[in-house]
Amino acid sequence: MKRIVLLLTLLSISCTSQSADSEGKFTAYGMASISCGEFLEDYARSEITSEEGDSSFVPFILTDYVGYVDGAMSTYNEVTTGKSDYFGNPSPKDNMAWIASYCRENTQDAFHTAVRLYMVQLIKQHNN
Repeated sequence: MKRIVLLLTLLSISCTSQSADSEGKFTAYGMASISCGEFLEDYARSEITSEEGDSSFVPFILTDYVGYVDGAMSTYNEVTTGKSDYFGNPSPKDNMAWIASYCRENTQDAFHTAVRLYMVQLIKQHNN
């Protein structure tokens, strides 16, 4: 099931990037269409259920978000030549924390915008 979700995520990311209009705008579906504000609601609920001390634990409520970010990073790694990994393998918890921090300041932005900016930041950090 996880492979199907990842495949669909990868497909949706690659298809949306190819179908953007001349201004770079595209119609986002699924997780990409969720606002930062909506993400923050789920993120806040996840903090109630999270287990302290386990850096790999991600509450169930965030698994779709984690899958979207992992899919976006994997797709970038696949379609960009030069290196096999541009992101340095950050933990899911670190990914969600950075995105939540961005979203707190930009609640009206789309979740996919936060993910894209996070990826840009990671690429700069790990490829200088």
